[in-house]
Amino acid sequence: MKRILTIAFISFLYVAQAQERETRKITAPDGISSATSLRVDYIHSNRNEVVVEADNPEHLSLIETTVKNGTLYVQYKRNSSVRNARNNRVTVYSSKIPTRFSASSSSSIHTDETIKADKISVDVSSSASISLKRLIADDISLSTSSSSSLTTNVSSKNLQVSASSSSSQDISGSASNLNLNTNSSASVDMSRFSTTNAQIQANSSANVTLSVKENLQGKVSTSARIALKNQPKNVQVDKSTSGRVVL
Repeated sequence: MKRILTIAFISFLYVAQAQERETRKITAPDGISSATSLRVDYIHSNRNEVVVEADNPEHLSLIETTVKNGTLYVQYKRNSSVRNARNNRVTVYSSKIPTRFSASSSSSIHTDETIKADKISVDVSSSASISLKRLIADDISLSTSSSSSLTTNVSSKNLQVSASSSSSQDISGSASNLNLNTNSSASVDMSRFSTTNAQIQANSSANVTLSVKENLQGKVSTSARIALKNQPKNVQVDKSTSGRVVL
């Protein structure tokens, strides 16, 4: 009798879990955009679908997963009032590898896949976060703002980095050429990153740590700080208003 009750209880839990999960077919997207506090995970697969999970079954209908112009948008419906939704998430299964990632409004995007393409762009804003295991491309663009965060490893010919408004980036890997612009108390940790050439603009208490092999050019001002892990062969950096370059 005890065993029967246990099996019945487990079956009940399974049904309850099934009520909180929904699978939706999608067109394989070129990009993923998340918003409104939702977590999105990307998995490369021959399936083209999203699995929506929610603590409350009523939340499922409030989560939008729509592909428009090649981008999958994941967000709550406008004017939705969603509470106790910390574990609400969307897992994206796609046969196509996305090359554009965008997160805003305290949402997050994660993947353990290697993203390889000619061009890759990542944009994070408004306290959102993105974590991408590895990016490989000739041209990569990374942007953070408004207390957002980004973590990734890159391999690129040309890497463009923009960080502002107390945002943070943790970037490892390498690039032939780096163009970096940071300001307004942003932090860019590239202590596990190396580049041959770097052009850097840092101001307004921004902080940058990196390694440059050959040429470092740019400007640091208004209490900003560039910390070098090594001594580049050529350094041409204008310093003003308490801006610093340190080894």
